[in-house]
Amino acid sequence: VMYLAWAMNAINEDKEARKVKMKPKTLGLANWLAGKSPNLRFLKKTFWKRMMYVYVPSLIVVGMIFAGSGSSSILIGLVLIALMIIGGMPMKELLTAGAAGAACIGLMLGIHLASDGKLIKRAGTFLGRLTTDYNMNDLEGLKGDAYYDILDDIRQPESAKVAVHEGKIIGKGIGNSTQKYKVDNIYGDFMYSFLIEEYGLIGGIFVLILYVSLLARSSIVARMCNNDFEKYAIGGLAVLISGQAFLHILVNVDIGPMTGQTLPLISHGSSAFLMFSVAFGGILSISRMTREKIKEEERSWLDRMAETLSANMVVVSGLDWETDLTPWKAPGIKTGAFAGKAQVFLDVLAGDLLVNVESSLRINKVRRFICGVSLSGLFGVWASCRRDLFEGVASVSGSFWYDGFTEWL
Repeated sequence: VMYLAWAMNAINEDKEARKVKMKPKTLGLANWLAGKSPNLRFLKKTFWKRMMYVYVPSLIVVGMIFAGSGSSSILIGLVLIALMIIGGMPMKELLTAGAAGAACIGLMLGIHLASDGKLIKRAGTFLGRLTTDYNMNDLEGLKGDAYYDILDDIRQPESAKVAVHEGKIIGKGIGNSTQKYKVDNIYGDFMYSFLIEEYGLIGGIFVLILYVSLLARSSIVARMCNNDFEKYAIGGLAVLISGQAFLHILVNVDIGPMTGQTLPLISHGSSAFLMFSVAFGGILSISRMTREKIKEEERSWLDRMAETLSANMVVVSGLDWETDLTPWKAPGIKTGAFAGKAQVFLDVLAGDLLVNVESSLRINKVRRFICGVSLSGLFGVWASCRRDLFEGVASVSGSFWYDGFTEWL
């Protein structure tokens, strides 16, 4: 992942340098070979540099991993493809590279089947996990070696389902797991089911939130990175850790075939724990570089929220509603008539009144609203249409029955 992050960043820098007619400072081997021999001048093209530094190394790595673990090779391959998408590799080339990878896996499976399982034996394990149906009913009527052979195959996945079922909401408590005595590798491949058995659904959700938080936080850090290498590296490492965690969880809750993937930083395993610690250390190192930018972004967000949520309410009283808040003369409801002097009050409001109030209260005039009820709600709507004073209006039970108002509106 770290190599691929460097390679894609170097290709981008090489491309930018050639645009401005500068000598590239990256990809020295490809540029040296292109200048050394006329037959290798094609290496100056960006496509062949991507082929040399990105696609071919990725296919080699995935192929080498497949010899030891089919599920791991698929996981790593998907992580690398995700990283290439983040790095802006052309989608047409990615589809071609993906097809080539699938062809390589198909070739290995074909060699295994053609040799009756004598070659590339790990491919047989991979096929077996995809095709085996783990069902306790298969044990009915069997005895002796046949019984125990099938029992060995289904013991782990069935015991994991039992552990998840018995964990319920709050679990059995620390140290009270029973399935750990029936599954040889429960601390590795089936760690999540063990956690649910002892800590329940609450503990399982908590662990899931941890990995989702890692992915979310890494995306925030990636946005604040100073260069593409940091962005690609932290994105790839976060997807690698969280992707393996989600795959492990899906297998433990009986969604998908067995893969043998451990739960990162939780499952037992010295070498795996060491490698994931290195990956997590890389994320923390890059996060530390962007700490100040993240803090500045958080402060800016809080300031914007404070400006949005803070408000000052100014109440205007002492008005004759039937005179100062009516837009034009109209017949009264019971006796008399409405005077229609709203324009006079609006001029006062737009003039000295607002200026004096906002200056005395030291209001940061970000957004200004007007609100009212009944005739004052009517005035608010009418005033906001007449003058560009307010960004919004709240009219509570506004007197829209006022003679001619709905037609004017």
